[in-house]
Amino acid sequence: MNIFLFGISGNMGKAILQAIESDPSFQLIGGYSRSQQQIDKIESADVILDFSSPEGTRIALKHALEKRKPLLIGTTGLSHSFQEEILEATQKIPIFLSPNFTIGIAFCSKMIRAIADEYSQFCSAEITEIHHTKKKDSPSGTALHLSRILNKKNPPPIHSVRQEGAVGTHKLSFTFQQEKIELKHEAFSREVFARGALIAVKFFLNKPPALYTMDQLISKRNLVEIK
Repeated sequence: MNIFLFGISGNMGKAILQAIESDPSFQLIGGYSRSQQQIDKIESADVILDFSSPEGTRIALKHALEKRKPLLIGTTGLSHSFQEEILEATQKIPIFLSPNFTIGIAFCSKMIRAIADEYSQFCSAEITEIHHTKKKDSPSGTALHLSRILNKKNPPPIHSVRQEGAVGTHKLSFTFQQEKIELKHEAFSREVFARGALIAVKFFLNKPPALYTMDQLISKRNLVEIK
């Protein structure tokens, strides 16, 4: 599978490159960043991956639509109006959209959905997210995603912490009168995000135009097929 990568010079871009090099199923044919622009290579791509910036994602979406290429978006901090544009584009091309490509967060999301309708009757909730100091969006896209799952109308508070060297930690706390439940996910390296993104590519490549998410990916049948 030939991959074109937006955000090739960033930290996630470098992690994706390492993951591609370790998997013979994939080949990088070109990339795009502020210092490296090989847009002409998109023509030969089987799929476009975007881990850049909201501005870079706009460029990626434009070319994916023009060339009718599948697009995987891992960039966070996208505006609501731009997300609506992405949703509209799924009528023409397959798009896999997720703020977090770890299998662990996908399962956390599934667990949260199971209690979302009940928790507010019994307890209060809050989310804490910890990332590296260079992360631009705050709260993180993953924290906002988990918050919306829990309660769209009245989302729980999010505490954002920035620490040197942190990769990504998300903790949900449910507090009752005299007890507390905590659900925590911690990523130890960017490799886990990169590996998850390539698993997602194997899942949605050659599928019809639609919006694809991690919820679909973690079904038992899908995980077995792409393992």
